[in-house]
Amino acid sequence: MKTKPLLLLLIILFVAITYQGCKKENTQNSVVGTWAQTRSTVKTQFIFKSDLTFETDVLEIDSVSKTTIGYRYKTVGTYTLQNTTLTLKSTQNYSNPDNSYGPESSLVAVNAQSSDNYTIAFNGQKNILYLYFTCPLNANCVPSPLVYTKQ
Repeated sequence: MKTKPLLLLLIILFVAITYQGCKKENTQNSVVGTWAQTRSTVKTQFIFKSDLTFETDVLEIDSVSKTTIGYRYKTVGTYTLQNTTLTLKSTQNYSNPDNSYGPESSLVAVNAQSSDNYTIAFNGQKNILYLYFTCPLNANCVPSPLVYTKQ
């Protein structure tokens, strides 16, 4: 008689462990937030929102206070994330007409819609985002991956 409760307990334990092992990570939520990389006084940031929209900004920052001095580019659009493939579809791009940095209000809309695909990965703590891409033939690209830190 004692074997039935023990057997039932083992079955429940097995099902619980199997379910936990089969749970897929929700990568959609893991990309939501602000991710940035800073090189010298230039900060590039992605802001991924839970409504599947994004914004990318290229900013100049003060090297001491880390505050924003001005904007050079801005892109807004939508994104999809399936497994590890991140697709960014820009719906509107903005640029500083002087090709320099200025207030966000000085950015001018430009017609340059695009769609870019990346393969994404995270470090173990999920606070570093790696964007892998394939550079087109004969293009002058930065090395892949692009590395962003969660803000």
